[in-house]
Amino acid sequence: MRLVPTIPFGSHRGYRSRHRVFCTRGRYWCHLSPRQERRLNQVNPITAGPHLRLVWPQWQGAGTESVRSLAPEFPFDIARRGYSVGMKVLQAVLPEHDGPTAIVPVEMGDIGLDERDGIEAKAVVFQQLRSALAIIQEHEPARITTVGGECSVSMAPFSYLINMHGDDLAILWIDSHPDMGTGETAYPGFHAMVVSALIGHFRAHRSRRPGAPRDTAGHDDRRSSRARRHA
Repeated sequence: MRLVPTIPFGSHRGYRSRHRVFCTRGRYWCHLSPRQERRLNQVNPITAGPHLRLVWPQWQGAGTESVRSLAPEFPFDIARRGYSVGMKVLQAVLPEHDGPTAIVPVEMGDIGLDERDGIEAKAVVFQQLRSALAIIQEHEPARITTVGGECSVSMAPFSYLINMHGDDLAILWIDSHPDMGTGETAYPGFHAMVVSALIGHFRAHRSRRPGAPRDTAGHDDRRSSRARRHA
């Protein structure tokens, strides 16, 4: 058995008799059972690795329709890149970070903005998603704080955590809309499709998570199914 420091509470006599607490030089100690010692020695997966701050000023996932309706007072080409400005504001107000910080490279020009498979800017969004996944996997974090960017920047961190924790992961998604669109729904912005992609509601040829090899798509879909049960 192992001795660990403790403090008495409740009835001192009853506490001592049940948990074998004794006092030496003014300090209270108790014996741990083998089961308690195993639990004490378990590594907490939430704190076992580094806490990564992922800076990802992605703007292409916001659909043209929402940009035009929400920011009509700005020229369209400036308004659609507004999410990258929001990232800079967040960086300015957040406290200093004592863990690693990584920046996902984002194309600021007009490359890859065409709509494909019902997803606007699919080419550039998925390319940047693959880059983000590679950066996260390089750091192997236990926790991730993402500074974005529109809603689709949540895709890579949650994909990584689903693959890490499987059935032990639950996602609490708080948003003004559910982000349950797909390439077959009316709105083509990928930022409104993140939850659908995470829980496997895309069709196979569209939903294979960017960055996953084609021969592991089935494994990836099984992870998504598990996440669906816990979301």
